[in-house]
Amino acid sequence: MMRSSALIALLFLSSFALARKGGVISIFESRMIQLHTTHSWEFLGVNSLQYEGQMPSGSMFDVIVGVIDTGLWPESRSYDDTGVGPVPERFRGECIPGENFTSAHCNRKIIGARYYYKGFEADEGPLESFNQTFFRSARDGDGHGSHTSSTIAGSVVDDVSLYGLGRGTARGGAPHARLAMYKACWFNLCSDADILAAMDDAISDGVDILSLSLGPSPPQPSYFHNTISIGAFHAFQKGILGYSLNPFKMGTSCGLIAGGAAAALGIPSKNASYCKNSTLDPILVKGKIVVCTLEELTDNRREKANTVKTAGGIGVVLVDPLAKDVGFQFAIPGSVITPLGAAELQAYLTTESSYVEYPAGVKLTVNPPQLKFSQAGEKLTYRIDFTPYQSSNGSFVFGSLTWSNGVHQVRSPIGLNVVSVSNRD
Repeated sequence: MMRSSALIALLFLSSFALARKGGVISIFESRMIQLHTTHSWEFLGVNSLQYEGQMPSGSMFDVIVGVIDTGLWPESRSYDDTGVGPVPERFRGECIPGENFTSAHCNRKIIGARYYYKGFEADEGPLESFNQTFFRSARDGDGHGSHTSSTIAGSVVDDVSLYGLGRGTARGGAPHARLAMYKACWFNLCSDADILAAMDDAISDGVDILSLSLGPSPPQPSYFHNTISIGAFHAFQKGILGYSLNPFKMGTSCGLIAGGAAAALGIPSKNASYCKNSTLDPILVKGKIVVCTLEELTDNRREKANTVKTAGGIGVVLVDPLAKDVGFQFAIPGSVITPLGAAELQAYLTTESSYVEYPAGVKLTVNPPQLKFSQAGEKLTYRIDFTPYQSSNGSFVFGSLTWSNGVHQVRSPIGLNVVSVSNRD
């Protein structure tokens, strides 16, 4: 594997010369991105309550989560490894010592710790020049990484509170998972070069999941110039999942429906297309992925997903003219597409293709084999030519013609009694 650190701006080769070398796919400038914090457990449908008070053993509780963030505070009780089994043998990571951090700070919960700063210092100068508290090690001087990592996999800690308020038990979403920290962020900034180096190490170390609570500010870069997207692609090739990955649960009963086609009683179709509160019919939306549009550019995007969820929908596709490789955290699985993408989607949904189940001894030809609709309610015609090549001996033979746009199907049964067959050379 080519190490990403070999691609950072510290190299003395020019970009042109580097681009001509074998194995170099692309070159782009390293940027700074910012830390983000979210709450994801309800979105992911994960409930750790069922494991409270238990300390199960086995491989299913040896998931290794690699966290790329600001480090962690190892003395926190959230990283206590009491009752945790040995470190999985498949893990190849290290516990790198540094300022106020030694290998002894790692345990069976914190099984790996690395830190990266060369990309940051190449762009921003020495860490010391910021005149802020920091640790040149995996120790967290910010608090963000301790927050995210303990939210993910913090051990069960009893009798905690915020200055006496909200007293109870604290735990992460997966309290029996292992943590490997890759500190690549300093003073709320994270260098692309450091992030790629961290992702490379995490992949090589053998983590099962990567968590990155960070991202670029608008305008969003394309996928080909987005460090996280590139690194996540390579991680996925190695079987490593992203922390916020939650694929659609697509089944044979799952379909796509435009919000305007699922209007509640008394709601105009145009209003329903905006997917605002109480505009969708639960009967039509239940179990479906709903396509929603914007009435105003200032519309609350997440509220539309909430409306779809309330109506029983399982996913949302939002048509947004400002979309450019932007991801939103919706209450249900969702995707954001441009109006051009919506036009392509509409063309797909309004094209009906024919599929024939031939009756025994009969060939069918459908002309045209595809029907392209331009508006709702439009009527189109087609012709079926039957060519029998053997008699049915007085009995009926059956088949069918099905029109489908990939979501909906219309099936017409066919029954024939072939009395005679003309011989043609």
